[in-house]
Amino acid sequence: MLVLLKRTMDATTYVMETTSSDSILNYTNMNMTNPFGDKYNLILKIRFYVLGSVIPVGLVFNCVAFIVLVLSKMRHRTTGHYLIALSVADNVALIGEYIYWLSAYDGFKATTALELYFVWRIDFWCKFVTLLRYSGRIWSSWIVITIVTERYISIKFPLKVKFISTPHRAKIIIFLLFLMAFGLGSFAFFMESEERYGFHDCIVKKGYNEAQRIFFLISFLIFNLLIPTALIALFTCLIIFYTSRQARFRKLYQDKNSGRDAQQDNLNTILLAVGGSFVLCHLPYTTMYIVEKYLWRVDRTNLTDSDFVIFTLIHMTYIVDILNNCINFFLYCLCGSSFR
Repeated sequence: MLVLLKRTMDATTYVMETTSSDSILNYTNMNMTNPFGDKYNLILKIRFYVLGSVIPVGLVFNCVAFIVLVLSKMRHRTTGHYLIALSVADNVALIGEYIYWLSAYDGFKATTALELYFVWRIDFWCKFVTLLRYSGRIWSSWIVITIVTERYISIKFPLKVKFISTPHRAKIIIFLLFLMAFGLGSFAFFMESEERYGFHDCIVKKGYNEAQRIFFLISFLIFNLLIPTALIALFTCLIIFYTSRQARFRKLYQDKNSGRDAQQDNLNTILLAVGGSFVLCHLPYTTMYIVEKYLWRVDRTNLTDSDFVIFTLIHMTYIVDILNNCINFFLYCLCGSSFR
């Protein structure tokens, strides 16, 4: 009993001191007794098994989307270049998440039969997986920004877009976004594997806490959550407004260029689905991330019902955020007759 009590106290101390970028009540990396009760453990189990189910599906269908786009005529268009890059960026993030998942715990018991805990025990994997998880998500977010921006330009300035947006420029932009994303994700090199209180974890190096906090604030909160969500929401609304106005204009004047218009409408629908799903998936997680990091003042010795609600929303919105990297293939099939 004394040993169990000591492990519980050590675990609580560990969480209070950790500077990990994940939730402050995320115990999925620790094989220990849950100091917060079974209902919190249940939420962690749900998160674990849902992510373990959807991430492999996302990896497979992102590969399918990549193959279909590469073999289609869209590979010659700027939009096709961006959608191909988006499938790659999504899979970069999902590979990092899946390695992280394989190394994690279901609640407080080891889940993977192979017990792949290398992320927590080896510095290289600690840094590499953190880099993939966050750089992939930043890269994906900014590709979606580019997609909706390019679509807005093509609708607003149809006569100029072929000079502004070219396949060659698209390749350059994709490469620059790749460099930016992995540069912003380089806060991963502040991380190291260390054993504390009897547990291995991927934590910030000693003496770099403040530098990592600032770097993470800029790279993840600002460049992955706030700016992308705001810009994509703005351009998605503008696209809806201008496409609706164009549709009314064509209906009023009975525009006969129906074949080309149908093709453009189909592409607009696909890209609006990509932008809209991004906002719908990112906005709840962005909100809960800010609540968790800056507004939530939790007393771990006296957890209330509202604490449990916030805890649940943090983990459920995280699942929805990761889901956004998995669903683009299905959006293409649902909204794009040409893709089907």
